[in-house]
Amino acid sequence: MAFTTDRSLVNELVIDAPPATVLAVVADPVVFAHLNPLVVKVEIDQQQPGYYTVTDRFGSGCLSFTVRYRAWMMIVEDGIDSAAWSFPRVHLRSKWRFLPRVDGTLARETVDIAMPSPVAAYVLRTARSAH
Repeated sequence: MAFTTDRSLVNELVIDAPPATVLAVVADPVVFAHLNPLVVKVEIDQQQPGYYTVTDRFGSGCLSFTVRYRAWMMIVEDGIDSAAWSFPRVHLRSKWRFLPRVDGTLARETVDIAMPSPVAAYVLRTARSAH
């Protein structure tokens, strides 16, 4: 029986702006992290460039809870590479690419997720709704 599940997701969105403008807006780690609607707080790690701590809120009302985790991002030639490490041993690797189009920019996010199999369904459902 496998105890780890690996999955990939791809999301695309056309943005009415040139790629350089899109990248300039999301190059700030706080702005970048808040693309995820679950994020409620971002703390930049002043000791380790590119790293930050994120707090997500899951659920609603009295059934809500928060999770804090480490994240990393790096600006690359045509986008952003990032990673996040969360409880319970969930690791996301994400590549955002901003591709020019006649009508603006194609923002393509490719997410690779490794997670324990017992929580895979919940993690995948949450990732699809947040990315």
